[in-house]
Amino acid sequence: VLRRCGEAPSDVGDPSGQWQHVFEKMYDGPGLEGKQWLGVLGNHDFGGFSFTSGWDQTIGYTWSSVPTSTGRWMTPALYYSSTVHYSDFSVGYFFVDTNYFDAYRPDMNEN
Repeated sequence: VLRRCGEAPSDVGDPSGQWQHVFEKMYDGPGLEGKQWLGVLGNHDFGGFSFTSGWDQTIGYTWSSVPTSTGRWMTPALYYSSTVHYSDFSVGYFFVDTNYFDAYRPDMNEN
C-alpha cells in the first residue's frame, strides 16, 4: 500500500489506483468473481525492518466503503481466524505472520 503507517483510516481510498491494479482487477475472472479474499499481513506489508509501510491501511480497506472496493478483501486485523463453510464441511483458518526474520536492519548480521 502506498501509504505510511499511522495515516488516518479515512485515507484508505485508492488515489493511486493501487487496490484496483494489484487486487480488484488481478483476482477477477472465471471462478474468482465475487469470492472473498482472506489475507494476512507479511514482511512487505510492514515495510521490512522499518515497519513504516501502510499495513494499517491494508486492514482499513477491509472496513472501508470506498467506491473502488468490491467488499471481497478481508484482512480485518493483524491476527484473526475465520471459519469457512462449504457445502458439506467447514474449515477453520488461522491467520498469523511468523516471518520475524525480515525484521532485522539490512546492515545487521543476524548470526
